[in-house]
Amino acid sequence: MKTNKEIRQVVKEKFNAVRGKLILYSFVYLIIFALIGLIPILGSLSSLLSSLCAIGYVATVVNIYNGKGENETPVSFFNHTGKLIGNYICSDLWIMLKCIVGIIIAIVGVVIMYVGGAGSMVALMTMGSSSDAGDLVGGLGLAVIIGGLLYLAGLIVFIVMAVKYGTISYEIVHDNKSGKKARELVAEAEQHLKGHVGQWVCMAIYYGLLLFLASLGAGLVCGFVGGIIGGVLNVAYAAGGIVTLLSAIVVVVLESYFLPLLTCALEELYQELMGGSVSEPTPVPQEEVQASSEESPIQ
Repeated sequence: MKTNKEIRQVVKEKFNAVRGKLILYSFVYLIIFALIGLIPILGSLSSLLSSLCAIGYVATVVNIYNGKGENETPVSFFNHTGKLIGNYICSDLWIMLKCIVGIIIAIVGVVIMYVGGAGSMVALMTMGSSSDAGDLVGGLGLAVIIGGLLYLAGLIVFIVMAVKYGTISYEIVHDNKSGKKARELVAEAEQHLKGHVGQWVCMAIYYGLLLFLASLGAGLVCGFVGGIIGGVLNVAYAAGGIVTLLSAIVVVVLESYFLPLLTCALEELYQELMGGSVSEPTPVPQEEVQASSEESPIQ
């Protein structure tokens, strides 16, 4: 089993061979949903549509990365999404069912928070600043804190449980024609990642951190450039708009590079996990080998 460093080296070499196509297709994917977000009616659905099409995007990137991208186009993710969406949604629902404990804890925490907060406001409005109101508000404030801690604990439980199924997108993409049910794919995702959850998370964090640092640096540069342009034009309010526009463009460009790179890195790691899951042939004892070699095939 290769280390993450070794896998990243392999990814670097294979990624560079198809880098232009992957960046272009990723850029188109991001721009399409950015533009959908600007449409008044569909804007609120852009995040949902983007999430649903994410499985199609992964399929497109994986095919190109694995040398099967001759039939792919910048909008192939729509076609792949249509073929994979059933297992994608069912798998997500099945994973949520397995993480139900964390979800319930988080929901209870949210309810306690809102009840405590609303109760505090009602107490202050009806009871004024009396000592009884102070005691009641203090108790309700404590409920808000407890609810917040429960919500945080539930979220952590959910994330920890869900991480065990990190390979699910790749299970779906590679088993598209196998006829496997979502429940089987989720079970395989858990099995393939068993003992390697930390490696999977570290791989995702590595590229996520690179994207964050690159975006932060680009944001500082854009702010500096925007300030200079705003000063030259002697229009202070223009600087904010310039910085926003430049930052948005730079972030999309950076995501167009790092998003497929991360997808390819996880694909390479997935292939390693799949290779490691193949059982080794059972060794034949040396005595049996010698005995069989001494027997003559002719009686």
